[in-house]
Amino acid sequence: MLALSLLGAGSRRAEMRGTYNRYDPESQSLKITGKGDKQRMVYLEDGAALAVHDWLSVRGSQPGRLLRSIRKGAKIESKEITAQAIYKVLAKRGAEASISHFSRTS
Repeated sequence: MLALSLLGAGSRRAEMRGTYNRYDPESQSLKITGKGDKQRMVYLEDGAALAVHDWLSVRGSQPGRLLRSIRKGAKIESKEITAQAIYKVLAKRGAEASISHFSRTS
C-alpha cells in the first residue's frame, strides 16, 4: 500500500483500492482501474515493483481488487478494503515516521 502511494506513481486512495488488471514485471507497470472506472498504466519504482510482486505472490494474480482486507492470523479476504482503511494505515505509518501533515484527498 505504501509502495503504491509513495514509491509508485502517487496513486490516489481510490486507485489503490481499484481493480487489478495486470502487472508486468518486465516493464514494472501495473494497469489499474480507479475512480470513474478510468484505466491507467502506473510505472513503478524498483522498491514499489518488488512490493507489488511480493504481494501478488501472496494474494494471487487473479483479477479483482488489488488490495484486500487481511484478518488477524494473516488470512486474506476477498472483501475490498475501504479508502478510509487505507487512510488509517497511511496515517499510522506517517505518525510513526513523525510526519505531521497528511492529506485526506482520495
